[in-house]
Amino acid sequence: MLLEAERVSKTYKRDGAVFSAVSDASLRVGDGELVCVTGRSGSGKSTLLGIVAGLLPPTEGHVIFDGADITKLRDSRLSRLRGPQIGYIPQGHSLLASLSVIDNVRLPLYLGSRAARAGTGAAALLDKVGAGHLAAQYPAQLSGGELRRVSIARALLREPRLLIADEPTGDLDPDNAAAIFGLFEDIAREGAAILLVTHDPALVERCDRRYDMSGGELRASDVRSRQSGGVIC
Repeated sequence: MLLEAERVSKTYKRDGAVFSAVSDASLRVGDGELVCVTGRSGSGKSTLLGIVAGLLPPTEGHVIFDGADITKLRDSRLSRLRGPQIGYIPQGHSLLASLSVIDNVRLPLYLGSRAARAGTGAAALLDKVGAGHLAAQYPAQLSGGELRRVSIARALLREPRLLIADEPTGDLDPDNAAAIFGLFEDIAREGAAILLVTHDPALVERCDRRYDMSGGELRASDVRSRQSGGVIC
């Protein structure tokens, strides 16, 4: 199993009282799987994704990625692991206003050691997400949906083994949402593991497995399998 979260919890202090954003949550995502998390706003989904992506330390529990407990890694080693192997699409966007769209997508390669391949890879991905015509534009010139598509392209640039996406189609119209999800399915078929949050029931039905989250608690649910057409847990 590529990713396993083992009984992770995240607590904060709010007005002097302890607040539990995630409580004793466990999940798993294997190579080639497309797994979704559903639940109401404020149920802890984004916090959970931040934990399994290595962006937030859990208060309790462990996150195992490819056999390594990332909750025990130092920041420098975690960054080296996360950069090339884990793609993360936040709920909003994190594009840099001073960079063009194409340079925002290229940015992960400039920060690593693969800058020589930045040009063609970035342009091809922008085409795949339907944003190739925006390459020379700047974030301030883009709509919410366009910003989202550029963020998706950037997360995919280094061909991560694990893609984590928080409402990746939330700002998109139905046609673009279906196209982006189709791209995710293609990536999963090529062997990548995908964990995403979505409220779209049509997309949920296309996932391999589903978890429901409420009040910080996570439980496995049934969902129709892409491969077999049956129902699995």
